[in-house]
Amino acid sequence: MRFDKKNKIIDRIFGFPPPKFLRMPAIGVTTSDHSIKVMELLHSGNHIEIGRYGDIPIQENVMISGDIKDRKKLKDILSSIKEKFGIDYIYASVPEEKAYLFKIELPKESINNIRESIEFQLEEFVPISSKEAVFDYEIITEKNDNGKIEANVSAISEKYINDYLSIFQEAGMIPISFEIEAQALKRAVVPTGDYGTYMIIDIGRTRTGISIVSEGFLRYTSTVSLGGDSLVTAIQKQMGISFEEADKIKQKFGFIKDEKNTELYKSLTITMSALEEEINKRYSYWSEHSESINKQKKKIQKIILCGGNAHIPGFKEYLSLRIKTPVEIANIWTNAFSFDDYIPEISFNYSSGYASVAGLVLGEMY
Repeated sequence: MRFDKKNKIIDRIFGFPPPKFLRMPAIGVTTSDHSIKVMELLHSGNHIEIGRYGDIPIQENVMISGDIKDRKKLKDILSSIKEKFGIDYIYASVPEEKAYLFKIELPKESINNIRESIEFQLEEFVPISSKEAVFDYEIITEKNDNGKIEANVSAISEKYINDYLSIFQEAGMIPISFEIEAQALKRAVVPTGDYGTYMIIDIGRTRTGISIVSEGFLRYTSTVSLGGDSLVTAIQKQMGISFEEADKIKQKFGFIKDEKNTELYKSLTITMSALEEEINKRYSYWSEHSESINKQKKKIQKIILCGGNAHIPGFKEYLSLRIKTPVEIANIWTNAFSFDDYIPEISFNYSSGYASVAGLVLGEMY
């Protein structure tokens, strides 16, 4: 679901539906508290290849939990990105903690004016008025057991979008669309046509996004304020070393348990227990308590890991053992190309951090 030309806020960018030339290849842009990632995907023969891409760090306190705290510094960073990569048009993401995702049932006669019907009921589901919200939807089914329409709806504050819209424009970039990050992740890591039920865990430096996909739709999403940096801090305190040295140890040894690093393993598992508990809560919520989003009680078949901390050694095996569910590292190129046709210059491990930005662009390529 994209907050794009179908919505009033993006209409104000163009003033009319975007002409076809604006559907030229654009670059995906994701903004977090610590970095901005950009990526371009291009058609090449019968497959897709990577064009321009990069990961640009952001100084502390410029962004906090997705909110812009220092507009001047962020604008300067975006302006330098525009100059470096020659960016004009972008597909941008919004973090899921700023958005609301819910399922709604509507009378079957609403099919011809579904947007108006959703807008009329919006305030029953989100704590913002319909006048202050931007929303989009996707129809799950046009007729369920009750003969009603089921739709997934995502909504976000118009003011929040306006903040991002204006700063991108000030930096010389034109957003074609805004999309919830979890939706872009789904598009990148779940194979097209796969209607299984999966939990996607996106582990960043200071936050972890947890979402559930079932029957091809994003059904649930939430964010936990814990990430890979908490593991680094635990190592740093235990060993009395710098943050940079602790990060290297995390990347080298991680959750691999042997006689040489028993204390390290113990420290990391204690630190990870808080995140593990949050993951378990969402797992149980889906499996046992959420009739409204999981009527058929579809079991989570596997967990898909992505994000900059997905490749911590031994973490995949540790999490699978603790959650008692198969865990795999995401292949973010699963809907872009086969390695038989094209080998990207970006390494597989490093690519995990680009899952959401790749998904943004894939949404416009098919």
